Amino acid sequence: MIPKREVRSQGPEARNQKSDLHPQPSVLSPQSSSLSPLLSLGGVILLIAMVRLAAQWRLPLPPCMLRTLTGIPCPFCGSTRSLLAWSHFEIIKALCFNPLTFLLVLVIAVWFLLWMSEVFLKRPWLVVFRQRFRSMAMKVVVAILVLLNWIYLCLTLPP
Repeated sequence: MIPKREVRSQGPEARNQKSDLHPQPSVLSPQSSSLSPLLSLGGVILLIAMVRLAAQWRLPLPPCMLRTLTGIPCPFCGSTRSLLAWSHFEIIKALCFNPLTFLLVLVIAVWFLLWMSEVFLKRPWLVVFRQRFRSMAMKVVVAILVLLNWIYLCLTLPP
């Protein structure tokens, strides 16, 4: 036979004692800060390096499937050429090939710099930006940017 456990109600004092045993990390502590900005910047740098090596070694890159099937460029057509321009530090060309990719690389670089300042200077920059980027208005702005980028690519890319 299994003995029954006694269920005791815990008052606020008992709950406070438990939370004191495992304090929550502060917003500014290195334990609470995610490594996402570092990994994102590392991923972008790796992607730029891979595109540059592929261009130097003349490796075939996969074509855009939407453009191959329909003749219409996708919102990310020109991203490879944009990253290749970044690898040669040709910033204007990177912007012209695909403005959305250009903007994404800049956002990741700024995100990394804000994260570094938060870790080393103990200033909570990212908390403010996280709240703003999670808003519905920011999602609408991102959707509009993707649409504008797509229109730009449809008008400027050769057939």
